[in-house]
Amino acid sequence: MKARNRLLSIFLVFSMMIALTPGQRTIQAAASELFFSEYIEGSSFNKAIEIYNGTGNTVDLSTYSIELYSNGAATASQSVDLSGSLADGDVYVIACQPHAFMIHS
Repeated sequence: MKARNRLLSIFLVFSMMIALTPGQRTIQAAASELFFSEYIEGSSFNKAIEIYNGTGNTVDLSTYSIELYSNGAATASQSVDLSGSLADGDVYVIACQPHAFMIHS
């Protein structure tokens, strides 16, 4: 009986070590759509958004646009049509012109 309990204890400890070892199990689900992965809102024109593609495929951006709804308005006050393509795992950054270089760096 002691040998069986010892064997069971060793098995449980070993199982816990495997379960607690970082990086052993990585589960990643592909996103079904592009999403905003970062939003920057600083003072003045220090603003930007980052769009991430985790879909598993290259995405044609010409079918997308970004719209700005100011102060809870029901209609967009500004719109930007996107162009080009975005590879899986890449980001697309849109920044205000005066600070674009610093944000992209």
